Amino acid sequence: AAAVPSGGAGGASRNVVQVIDPKRANNGGIILARLRMSYDDMAKVVERIDETAMTANQAQGIIEYMPTLAERNSLREYMKASENGGSAAKFERLCECEKFMVAMMTVTQSKRKIRALLFKLQFRGCIHDLAHDVFTIEKACDELSNSARLRKLFGIVLNIGNRLNTAGPGQKRKAGAFTVKSLLKLNQAKAFDNKTTFLHYVVLVVRRNSEELLDFKEDLPTVPKADKIFWDQCVAELEEVETQLENVRKLALHEAGSGSDKTPAYALPGKSKRPAEDDDVDSDDLSVESMSLEEEVALLRSTKVG
Repeated sequence: AAAVPSGGAGGASRNVVQVIDPKRANNGGIILARLRMSYDDMAKVVERIDETAMTANQAQGIIEYMPTLAERNSLREYMKASENGGSAAKFERLCECEKFMVAMMTVTQSKRKIRALLFKLQFRGCIHDLAHDVFTIEKACDELSNSARLRKLFGIVLNIGNRLNTAGPGQKRKAGAFTVKSLLKLNQAKAFDNKTTFLHYVVLVVRRNSEELLDFKEDLPTVPKADKIFWDQCVAELEEVETQLENVRKLALHEAGSGSDKTPAYALPGKSKRPAEDDDVDSDDLSVESMSLEEEVALLRSTKVG
């Protein structure tokens, strides 16, 4: 798209959206303004995957505005066009979000690297939270298994249940156990008065014979905390950690395999360009050559990413 000059205060021209969606450009400009960092510096941070120069919130904010393949192609075409002056002048006419995108085009595998940067920033906190949840659940399980009062209470429930089930004519076998799910039905089975439930009767029996068993909750201080943890969410978060580790692994092996022949997908005005600018070197499809475990470990250790 061609530049569209607009008069600002005092008749001065201002940057306008050249290529990307105006709403996306506006929202991206707001997010990027909060970083207080030049786009060239942002590109260097992403290239080095430098977690000391950016917070997790900042990295999360700019991920959404990494250029898509279509946006990269459009920006290349705009910057290569012969009209509207040289590349430096055309770059200055871009809006802030587009300047950021052009800067990110100087970074090979920029999408993978920004994801790796965010993962690096969030890794310790994520592992800490997962470990805390797992520890809480394990401790709650141990409390349930080791509570003598709860075990005796369950024994009373099983004994009363067997008495009711084996009463009357016919030979009926006693149950050796019951499911935890069946405990939820104790308040559904009712006596002839249609008021007293099985649960009411169990409480009456325990109060008459072993009232201390009613304080079994004292043996389970962690169970209420574990009840608030969604295990499926923990599993999903762990799978995401594995996915991001695989991304870092492939990225590190790719970087090690590239050696010194690492050329940018694009170059800012005034900087050297790669011979084939139109190659999509930022593809999500990052292949890794087959190798032995020893070779892979050696390559990973040879790179900063690894």
